Amino acid sequence: FCVDVQPARLAQVEHFGGIPIDGRPEQYPAAREQILAATTHGVDGVLEVAGVSALIPEGIRLLRPGGVYGFIGMVHPHSQLELTGEQVIRKHLTLFGIHNYGPQHLEEAVAFLARTQAQYPYDKLVSPPLPLADLNEALLVAKKGDWHRVAVAV
Repeated sequence: FCVDVQPARLAQVEHFGGIPIDGRPEQYPAAREQILAATTHGVDGVLEVAGVSALIPEGIRLLRPGGVYGFIGMVHPHSQLELTGEQVIRKHLTLFGIHNYGPQHLEEAVAFLARTQAQYPYDKLVSPPLPLADLNEALLVAKKGDWHRVAVAV
């Protein structure tokens, strides 16, 4: 499952083998039921990549007993968590965080992209390059949120 609030990004999920879940507040209650019905006891793992600490309680609720929760890149002062020890202990959860990566991780990622470039439409994740002179336009495109990343050519 992949939860997102941007329809343009959600449209890409199935191309990468995922099940898109509309995370907009008015749509999410039905989506939560879809997730729980498909998993019976909850999901095995949650990766929080949005950097929004308010999403964590729902991610914890979706985890099955023994599940794993990963915080990826939530490195900012507005990251206080609404989480109790009881929630972690009663469900036997494992929590981990990732901040940086080493050069070998970048090498592995590039090798993965090279191996799978015919299998997945990676070009649909990154905007067409905008010239550095149009940086303000690139920032507006990024703020709109249709692309996972906005490319800037130097």
